[in-house]
Amino acid sequence: MKNFRAKLNQRARQIAISLALFVCLMISLPRGAWAAEPPDTTKPCALTLVCNYQMKALAGMQLRLYRVADGTSDAGFTLSGAFASLPVSLSGLSAAGWSTAAATLASYVQPNGISATASAQTDSKGSATLPNLAQGLYLVVGDTLKIGQNSYNVEPFLVALPTLTKSGAWQYDVTAYPKITDPEEALDYYDLTILKQWVDQGSNAKRPDSIEIALLRDGVVYENRTLTAAGNWRYTWTNLSNQYIWSAIETTTLSDYTVKYQRSSKTLVIINTAKSLDTTDDTEDVDKDIPKTGLNWWPVYLLAGAGVVIFTIGWRRRYGAGGKHHAS
Repeated sequence: MKNFRAKLNQRARQIAISLALFVCLMISLPRGAWAAEPPDTTKPCALTLVCNYQMKALAGMQLRLYRVADGTSDAGFTLSGAFASLPVSLSGLSAAGWSTAAATLASYVQPNGISATASAQTDSKGSATLPNLAQGLYLVVGDTLKIGQNSYNVEPFLVALPTLTKSGAWQYDVTAYPKITDPEEALDYYDLTILKQWVDQGSNAKRPDSIEIALLRDGVVYENRTLTAAGNWRYTWTNLSNQYIWSAIETTTLSDYTVKYQRSSKTLVIINTAKSLDTTDDTEDVDKDIPKTGLNWWPVYLLAGAGVVIFTIGWRRRYGAGGKHHAS
């Protein structure tokens, strides 16, 4: 029995050592070895949008698609076309950061008169397909769909075409499921508070004395207000009718800052970040070690570390103690 256990332990150590060596070899490979092949740029893409709320298909929802950037998921994106001049950063974003970027870009569409790249209306199954799309990064927005007393809205989001799957393959026909806001959360009247946040390490040198904010009703300017430091960079509009979609946009151009919009039901936070600081998303830690295949690197590091530990223990047991177990 003792001999059997000894052989079993020896076999387990050999397997552990082999696994450790394999992981160490894989982790030592250059990251390019893990990267996906570039996408076939001659292939058109298609996007299918499925709109459901609590298992109910939302038929008749008008959806609009805007191509906002050139690039790919692995190489990164650069704003292009009508969006190229906007002070919005797409670098170093977390999942929450991409959501914020979508809301920010969507805020500029109607005030700037930007035409949709493509549009479609959902069918009886709540589905709409937009074919023959050029590769790039797209913004998806939707018009309000009223069913009875309820109003359904699509939260703006960004989707890359083609999409890089976790296995490292390029998917040219993509299906997405937009997030629909809860129609029962809507009130007949509500207040909207605008808060200005500066991210510039407390430096006032490049801040303007005031900022102009436009209140939009269904995308059209309804009223303008001025925010100042004396007013704590904030303003609240009251008794806004739920019969319209209300939003706000910063109309003052700030060449030294990028802008982000974060919206809750009653508050819109406009964040201006000094371009010298805007290298990563400041709302959430960014995983800088996501390889181009879409695979998270931390499990590889964890396995590598565990493998090294197992390897060390096995080596010490086999060859330690003054060479007692050296092979002849």
